[in-house]
Amino acid sequence: MGLENKMIDVIQDINEYFGTNYSNKEVESKAAYYISLLKEELAKAYQVANDNKPEAMKYFYGNENKSENVGLYYLYALAVWEGLCPERPTFTDYMVKFSKKYGVKKIFDFGMGIGSDAILLAKAGFEVSGCDVGKHVDFLKWRIKKHGVNIKVFSEFPNEQVDMVILMAVVEHVWEPIKLLTHLAHYTKYFTWILDLHDDGTNKGMHCVEFYDQLIPFTHEGFIKCNGIEYLRKYPEEIDHGRPQFYEVEVLDG
Repeated sequence: MGLENKMIDVIQDINEYFGTNYSNKEVESKAAYYISLLKEELAKAYQVANDNKPEAMKYFYGNENKSENVGLYYLYALAVWEGLCPERPTFTDYMVKFSKKYGVKKIFDFGMGIGSDAILLAKAGFEVSGCDVGKHVDFLKWRIKKHGVNIKVFSEFPNEQVDMVILMAVVEHVWEPIKLLTHLAHYTKYFTWILDLHDDGTNKGMHCVEFYDQLIPFTHEGFIKCNGIEYLRKYPEEIDHGRPQFYEVEVLDG
């Protein structure tokens, strides 16, 4: 399976699912427009939550938001991230190489999006499960069936032991991200993630910038200790800016 096939595959699936015939450029253009509409929907979420950010994010991302339009907008935004981002095809390759090097067999994809990584990892022979919420999960499940892979999809982490948890551009969207990582560390030996810590200058965006000071060390430090967890970066010779970070985690006694 070539990298180019991965980039094309997402768009082919979009067209098959919706009965359209969009080119890559048309999908990218449509996604740019939908992302502008997503910002309007996010503003509505803050209004509903009376500017309480955790509640606004829960409403925006979760099943509490029943708007079919939001689901469509977000699906196209995910299609660009998973299918048209030039660097994206290499990310799964890194995960496969790392997993084989360190004996990883069971992988949990936290925040699956529309499932590109999970599907390719399953096709590579790993036992894959994951979680996500929102209208795009219908498309995610359709893709899993279409591609003939066995992937369990949950609405939340099931607290089951796995070898590796992957979080691709997910952690920065989470309120109290260290709390999440600490919980997940009790069920895995390795973490793999992409952190996108850009700041749009407002605390009313889709990223939880309030916690960036806690996450920045993970972008450049090889060893981190916090909340009773040790994080030791692996594979340092093959990591540079924008590529997945791989950490071995150990829960300390007490």
